[in-house]
Amino acid sequence: MKSFKSYMCENIQGRIFPSWKVAAEVESHHHTHDDLIDGDVLQRIQAYDYYILTNIPLSDLSLDEWEVDEGLVDEYVSKLQNGEEYPPIVIDSISYGVPTIIDGIHRANALSITGNDTVKAYVTKE
Repeated sequence: MKSFKSYMCENIQGRIFPSWKVAAEVESHHHTHDDLIDGDVLQRIQAYDYYILTNIPLSDLSLDEWEVDEGLVDEYVSKLQNGEEYPPIVIDSISYGVPTIIDGIHRANALSITGNDTVKAYVTKE
């Protein structure tokens, strides 16, 4: 898994990414293909042509819009507290009129619990 710090080192904040690249990144850090089938993750990502990488306030997101595995969130919290970081989450900012998490609900919850105010995210670009 690519560390979040490596994203920062690459200085890609604000860059635009094609959906196929975002989908490939998401696919690379999920443990099983079933993780991607639940919620039609890849299909929802590929519904848009481009994403922009930016920071999103966690307060703008609904952290309970999807079923959340509290055990997985606790695991991520522990890893975050030990200095481990994660790739950006993926946000659909267009379809529902409010930002909706396509991928990364557990990471976003863990970041919130550990006191972070923002999360780096790929956000749909019109």
